[in-house]
Amino acid sequence: MNAFLMQSESDWNYFTVPQKHGLFNYNNNACAFPLGRVVGGSSTINWMMYVRGNRRDYDHWQALGNPGWDYHTVLRYFKKAEHYRGTRNKNTAEYHGRGGPLSVDDKRWGAPLLAGYLKAGQELGYSIIDANGPEQIGFSVADMTQVNGGRSSVAQSYLRPALDRGNLHIVSRAHVTQILFDDEKRAVGVTYEHLGK
Repeated sequence: MNAFLMQSESDWNYFTVPQKHGLFNYNNNACAFPLGRVVGGSSTINWMMYVRGNRRDYDHWQALGNPGWDYHTVLRYFKKAEHYRGTRNKNTAEYHGRGGPLSVDDKRWGAPLLAGYLKAGQELGYSIIDANGPEQIGFSVADMTQVNGGRSSVAQSYLRPALDRGNLHIVSRAHVTQILFDDEKRAVGVTYEHLGK
């Protein structure tokens, strides 16, 4: 489904800048950079792979003067958001959350090539890892943002359960231009453009 949504009205239709040393099989050495232009954003059109990013990047951001961005701190929020349903990563359970709104599960489909890929990695001396666990150097099978085999998007995970709340208003074809904060630095609203206003 997502292949049909990319480069459609549901996508902002961005492309990477032309690459000098890569993307040689693409026109102008640039590839599509899909970003969702729909309710739920990119989580509505992406490939559903759940990878949090590298712990060293978070620690570096804190070292640059951004308190609270170290991996140990942000891991709490990743776990709070996650409802891990998978069975493959039992050895790294402390890196996964339960009971959060975003459903994360084992990849449910594959091809014989996948087993070959993992075996090749082991033959090269790498471990099979949990990409959302303590280390990202190795080979892995991706976790997926899915529930019962279907997409677990931001719209399904966060918006749908809150539709009856009085402080939620969904406006389609609107573009947020600013997030509004109160004196305690809590987000309290947004400024947006809709139909030219």
